[in-house]
This record gives sequence, structure tokens and C-alpha cells, in this order.
Amino acid sequence: MKTDNHFQPSVSIIVPTYNEGQVIRYKLQNLVELNYPKDLIQVVIVDSASTDGTMREIESFKENNSNLDIVAIRENKRTGKSSALNLALKHSRGEIVIVSDADCFWPSDILTLSVPYLADETVAAIAGKEKILNPRQSWVTETESLYRDTMFKIQLGESKLRSTVQFEGGFGAYKRRLLNQFDVETGSDDSGTALNLVQTGFRTIVLPQATFYTFFPPTWKGKMTIKVRRAKQFMRIWTKCFILFAKGKLVLPKRIFFPQAFLLLINPILCMAFALTSILLIGQFPWFALLPIILVIIPKTRVYLVEFLQNNLVALLALSETLGGKRSLVWTKAEDSRENFDVDVLKRNGLIK
Repeated sequence: MKTDNHFQPSVSIIVPTYNEGQVIRYKLQNLVELNYPKDLIQVVIVDSASTDGTMREIESFKENNSNLDIVAIRENKRTGKSSALNLALKHSRGEIVIVSDADCFWPSDILTLSVPYLADETVAAIAGKEKILNPRQSWVTETESLYRDTMFKIQLGESKLRSTVQFEGGFGAYKRRLLNQFDVETGSDDSGTALNLVQTGFRTIVLPQATFYTFFPPTWKGKMTIKVRRAKQFMRIWTKCFILFAKGKLVLPKRIFFPQAFLLLINPILCMAFALTSILLIGQFPWFALLPIILVIIPKTRVYLVEFLQNNLVALLALSETLGGKRSLVWTKAEDSRENFDVDVLKRNGLIK
């Protein structure tokens, strides 16, 4: 892949917000400390009708940091993340548009390490690797951290084959000239947009150099809220791919599309059938229960088993809600998504001073 370390385009960093409280202040501080020419950075914040003083935090930070080009936009009504991003896109002047959620934090060198990959004419967009800042807080965060690391290996493999459409909200960089709008069809502003770009013949890839950091809810309820929502988005993406494939118009390679569609749409049903069969076998042959007991006893295996079962449950719940016609482009945060935010952890990891 062609890279150019001298490639240093102007960037517009879009940060969507909703009731972020003081988190947005630390997010902006994180962006101020980026190792990238300040005259090439524009920050566009779009606030979707926050009611907790988020906009006051933004305006206060803007007044005290006049050296950074900050554009603050307010939506008076929440209409969904994709809609908010498309509003911000109209105010973006950079050659590269980068989206980052308010609760995601970047190392200071993330732009200098990742943006040069966009010098490749075949690449339309790049995404980063998400790392959890609180992986040992609970069994929920431990299994999620393992899941994220595993999924990134798959994303990286897909990128080397051609493209991955599994983008994350913490860091997604797009060439402005190729980005007409963020996807509003699937409800997935990141992965849906990546798929649209792939369908125009360009590549979308992930980079380990673009690692970003975030806190993850430590409770199972918080985790399920996030993952079921995400799974429903991907179901719409893979359904769209199926339709494109049936019409002979799918550009995304089939060896990337089919395994992912199988894991999300077919595998959960097989897993449920296997679970029911296992219960029947244990009823007939009690000794058969020794196998799951052995798997639970082994620590490393236990973590993988728990995450495997959780992910298939997530897929089943998402599938049932999707088939039931439940769809929401305007979603609420997990209840504990801000409660575990820790400024000291950000400082220890060098994400803010």
C-alpha cells in the first residue's frame, strides 16, 4: 500500500455530542494536544439538543482556546447521529473528514501515523482500533476487551484482502472529495458509509496505528444496550449486501461478506439449536454435563465461552427486534456509559495532561 509521510492535508474533526457533561471538555483538551499543525485542524462539534449544559462547556472551551478553529453547531431536535454528522459535514473545510465520538480519546500522534495512508489513491477511508481503558473493571469489560481484540484481527485481515466495512465511531477518516454524505439508510453512520464507499470502487481499511481509547460500561445491561444496537445496524448492512449480491452489484468481495453475514445471521440460530440439543442430551445422559463444566473451570476457556454465548445472544435479540420491525435512528446512551469515566486514567495513559 502506498503511504507518504509528507502527506499532511487539512483535517476537519467532527464530534457529535448529546448530554456529554464535562466529558466534552476533556475530549476537546485531548484534541488540542494532537501532534499536528494547528492551522490544519478544524474541529466541528454538533450538539443534538443536549439538556445538561454540554453546549455551555463547548462555548467556554472555545473562548479559552482561540488558537484552535472550533465550530459549534446546535440541533434543536435530535434526528439521529447520521443526520447530525451530515449537518456538520456542510461546515467542514478539511481535505480529510474525521469522526470521533465524544467519549473516545486519541494518542497525540494518531494523525501523523494514520493520515499518510490516505495518500493512496485507492483508499477512501481509514478506521482505528478501539482499546478499552477499563478492561479489568468487571467480567463484562474483560470479555468485551477480548472480543474487541479478536474482531480487530478479522478487520485487519479483511483490509489486507481488500476492504473492511466494520468501522468504529471513535476514529473514522474519510477523503472529503469522495464523501457525499454519511449513510442514513442502515442507521450505521460509520460502517454504512464505509460500505457505500466500497461500492464506488474504493478501499476502506483499518489501521493499528489509529488506535483510540474509551471506557466501556462495566455492567451486563450497559453492554447489551450497546451491542444489540450495533448488531441491528450490521443486520441492515448485511441485508443490503444480500440485495446487492442478488442483483449482481455487490463490490465488497464475497469472501469478506459471506463469513460476516453467516456469523451474525446464521450462527446464532445454529448456536441456539446446539444449546437445546445439549440440554436434551444432558437429560438423557447426565455425564454429558461434564464437558461444559470442564470448559467453565479453565479460566481462559471460560472467558472465550462467555463471550461466545453473549455475542450469540446479542445476535438473537437483534434479529428478533429487527424482524419485529423495531428500528430507531435516535438512540439513548447506556445508563452507565458515563459513570465509569475516570480523568486519572486518561492522564495515566497520556491522553490528556
